[in-house]
Amino acid sequence: MRKRSPRHQEQLDSLQRAELPEVFRRIKLSDHEQPDYVASEVLATLIRNRANQAGGVVTAAVVELNRRLQVFVGKRVRGVKSRPEVKRRGDQMLGDTIDYVWDRFYEDQDLVSNSEAFFAVFARNKIDDFLEHLCADKNSMDSVDSMDIVDEDGNASSYISTVEDTNAETPEEALMRQQLNAKALNVLMTMPKLERDAFCYRVECKYPWQLVADLLGCSIPTANKHLERSMKKLHGAIE
Repeated sequence: MRKRSPRHQEQLDSLQRAELPEVFRRIKLSDHEQPDYVASEVLATLIRNRANQAGGVVTAAVVELNRRLQVFVGKRVRGVKSRPEVKRRGDQMLGDTIDYVWDRFYEDQDLVSNSEAFFAVFARNKIDDFLEHLCADKNSMDSVDSMDIVDEDGNASSYISTVEDTNAETPEEALMRQQLNAKALNVLMTMPKLERDAFCYRVECKYPWQLVADLLGCSIPTANKHLERSMKKLHGAIE
C-alpha cells in the first residue's frame, strides 16, 4: 500500500493544528523554496480527506492545486505540441487534459492515492494516458447525447450539456464577460453565495464543471442550476 512520506505527513499534521488564517496563508504560497510551502501531495490529501470543507480549506487547496496543475500540464503539452493527436485537439488540449487528470484524481478509491505520494508522477502518468487515448481512440468515443444525470433534487439534466467542450464559453457567458458593468457587479455581490461562486468559478475562472461542482459541494447539474440562476439575474443588469 502506498504511504505518504514522513515529510508530507509532518506538513499535514502541522496544517491540522494551525489556525485557519495560517492554513490559508501557507496553501497560497507558490514558491516551493519557502519554508512553509505546502507540497502538492499534501494539497491532494486535504482535498481527498475533505479537510475542513465548511471552513474553506478544501476550496483553497483545490484552487492552488489546479493552478499548479495548469503549469505542469502546460509544459507537458507544449513539449508534445507537434504530435498529430495534440494538433487535432487544438486550443482544447490544455483544458481537456486538465479535466482528465482531475477526473482520474476523483475516481481514485485507494486509501492513499498516488497523487498523495508522488503527485508529479501521478499527473505525468495521467497526461500520458490521455495522450494515448487521443492517439488510439480518436473516433471511438461513445455517444453521450442521450445520457441524463440526476441531481440531489431528482431533476434530470443532459449529461452532455454539462461536460461537452468545457473550455468553450457559451454565447451568454461571453456576453457577460464583455458587458459586466458596475450595476451588474452590484447585482452579483447581492446574490446568494452559491450563485455568486458558481458564476466566478465557471465564467471568471473558467474551471471545468467537475471542479466547479466540487468547490460548491454539489453535483454538476446542481452547479449548472446555480450558474443559470446567476446568469438570469445578471442579464437584467446589463440590458
